[in-house]
Amino acid sequence: TTNESPPASLLAQLLNLAAAAGDEESESLVLEHVATPAGGKYAEWQMATGAGFLDALERRNLTLEEFRSAAKPALKTAVGKLSGLFAYSRKTAGDPGAAEVDRLLAVHLLGREAGARELDLERLADLMKPQVAATLQQAALERLKRMNVPQVAKKLLAGWTGFGPSLRIEVLNVLLSRPEWARRLLDAIQAGAVAAAEIGPAHQQQLMKHGDETIRERAKSFFTARNSDRQKIVKDYAMVDELSG
Repeated sequence: TTNESPPASLLAQLLNLAAAAGDEESESLVLEHVATPAGGKYAEWQMATGAGFLDALERRNLTLEEFRSAAKPALKTAVGKLSGLFAYSRKTAGDPGAAEVDRLLAVHLLGREAGARELDLERLADLMKPQVAATLQQAALERLKRMNVPQVAKKLLAGWTGFGPSLRIEVLNVLLSRPEWARRLLDAIQAGAVAAAEIGPAHQQQLMKHGDETIRERAKSFFTARNSDRQKIVKDYAMVDELSG
């Protein structure tokens, strides 16, 4: 049970210390512990520890496959056993009957396994649908933000019409975090899939002042004319104050 298991933060710290010291034997032992299910299920501490370890690899600009390829045989084997944890997380994240805490932990493990990123991308996109709890939507969006692939923007823009106002702001923050995704957003505006009016002033300014000249000029072509039209309407209606009742 969770009470009998070591704290996830402690295990993750042990993994990181072992990695920093080049102690592959200790890394192998801890990863074997994390990767071994009980009765076909993984505990919360196993999912949390696995995610903490993967976060540490990301901070070192390492993918799991890069880490594994540089490891000795015993550690390679231990890393390979994480595939069961990934499969379990994929299933749990998409299971409406699972506890929310388990689903949130599972989401944090998606997009990490080489060869299964397309599956994880689909699962994360499904979690962005309106009927899904806001906490899960936010967790899925955070994972999508960390997946540096063009398909992320495609999936987010495909679900645009189903997003509420607050979620749209978060999605725009993600889309503007990478130039390639910002270009996809402008493509969607040009195609009419996203209305220029749905992009708020702050995000418009970000696009019109973007470091990429192509993005900057395209954004100006979409928003400058529209903002000028709005100013003209405001000016035309300003005379209302001077009319008699």
